[in-house]
Amino acid sequence: MAAGLPTGGWGYAFLPYVARFVRSQGLPALSHTGRFHESWGDNAALKPRAALLYECGRILGHGLTSGVGDVLHPRGAPSPAVYELVGSVYGHIAACEPFLESGRVVSEVAVIVDPGLGANPGASNIGAVRALQQLRVQFDVVPPEMNLGGYRAVVVPEATEVDDALAGRLDAYRGAGGAILLVGPSLVGSGGGPSLPDLPVEGLARAPSGEAFLACQGVPGEREDFPVIAHGSRLTARPRPGAEILARVVEPYHSRAWDRFCGHSYTPPARPTDEVAVAVGDGVAAVTVPLFEAFHEHGVETYRRLLGAALDRLVPDPLHRGAPDQLRPGPGDPTPRPGARPVPPWSTCPCPYAWRPRSAPCGSSPPGRSFPGATTATTACGRHQPGRTRAARDRARLTGKPGEAPRRVARGLVSVPVQAGGGHPCAARGSGRSRPGPSECGRRACAAVARDHGNRAARMRTWARNSRGNPSAGWAR
Repeated sequence: MAAGLPTGGWGYAFLPYVARFVRSQGLPALSHTGRFHESWGDNAALKPRAALLYECGRILGHGLTSGVGDVLHPRGAPSPAVYELVGSVYGHIAACEPFLESGRVVSEVAVIVDPGLGANPGASNIGAVRALQQLRVQFDVVPPEMNLGGYRAVVVPEATEVDDALAGRLDAYRGAGGAILLVGPSLVGSGGGPSLPDLPVEGLARAPSGEAFLACQGVPGEREDFPVIAHGSRLTARPRPGAEILARVVEPYHSRAWDRFCGHSYTPPARPTDEVAVAVGDGVAAVTVPLFEAFHEHGVETYRRLLGAALDRLVPDPLHRGAPDQLRPGPGDPTPRPGARPVPPWSTCPCPYAWRPRSAPCGSSPPGRSFPGATTATTACGRHQPGRTRAARDRARLTGKPGEAPRRVARGLVSVPVQAGGGHPCAARGSGRSRPGPSECGRRACAAVARDHGNRAARMRTWARNSRGNPSAGWAR
């Protein structure tokens, strides 16, 4: 059983770390959150429903069963408010249960950690969990003695010591066709030499103190002419012939000292060097900078992108790849229409995240749900309107009722006249205080976009009004 309240000091990264470790052992596990707003015993404050729903949903997503903790009042009677909250969340959990039965978690990457760290995994391991989750890597957290045969790649973070026993297992795993990513000190074995033979780098040594920068090469989303600060203590290394270099080290103009100073934080980058920071060879990637630890402590996106680029070289065809709100259909699922978007994984609708052909009746197995771009909304959840095309829904949204003559739509700060006769709403210029926005026709914003602009503007005005004289005022939703 893993018990840890995200708001009680454990944080939202604790559950994924523990869950991914426990599930790799093949034993059933119960994860425990609480209904308290802060930590255990915060009896007179309830957790927001959205937070409790998110936490219980994440527990299910990690393949665990869930529990919600409470502390009984001295009167000995359960609080109706507490169990109405828990019941509303468990209603969603109950709706998800049919789609979880006989399911299993599929992982293709193993992250080796020291189990002796217990409930204090440290910045390196938590940074690894955060970075890999954001990269959509399907991974488990495993101990060094774990059988690695079922994984396509292995990641060794900075905090994991590669002793002779682990080095032997990694070498055998690599010989069997597995890929390995070594970060920071895990590149160095217990004897001071390289932890594995034939690394893509050579000349490993501790780098002198002082600032350094990373110049990326061939990393998606990163400019090659903008070196990024490298936080943490790094190793120096040279690339071996044939290694693919993803990042080189750039020196500053000079190191900061009592008689030399430039800038508020560090001296800007100046001279590229022959040192390599990230290199990929034959089935092995070497990262000389503690990117997992630095990502946890500083959150620089470049670190995550570098790690993702290295993993892409090792596993070019992963199980899943995409943005946070994208899911790919599995084998046998119907192909989605062009432009269709799947349901975000954090959706609170009990309909599963499955593609649905237009001809599928509402309530068939498996039931589905609609999403922007779908031709027909066919769901069994009751929140969506079965059998109505998107165009019909849009007409109803613009005119008020299906079949009613088009009328003027005014929302927020935007007023857009809608033309009759089948013309695109953008054909008429907005009046009043309308604002231009993007549209397929290239003219003015269509009613849906205009309405969105108006709602945003109205929220901004409300926020600005509420925050006058109060810099800590939150966003008005």
